[in-house]
Amino acid sequence: MSTIDPTVGGAEKLLNGLGWMMVFAYINLLWIAFTFMGLIIFGISPVPQRFMRLFENGFKEIVT
Repeated sequence: MSTIDPTVGGAEKLLNGLGWMMVFAYINLLWIAFTFMGLIIFGISPVPQRFMRLFENGFKEIVT
């Protein structure tokens, strides 16, 4: 009785491709998670609010 090796020929390429797709999906999820964490952390800090005030005032605070 012989066993069937699933990593022969095209199946090996398919499994390798699916493995790389999982790696890229994981990296994409990490990218999204860190983006939202950055938006939450830097969105409530005073630095972006100061930049928004500078844009609204036309950078008058820098000159004066």
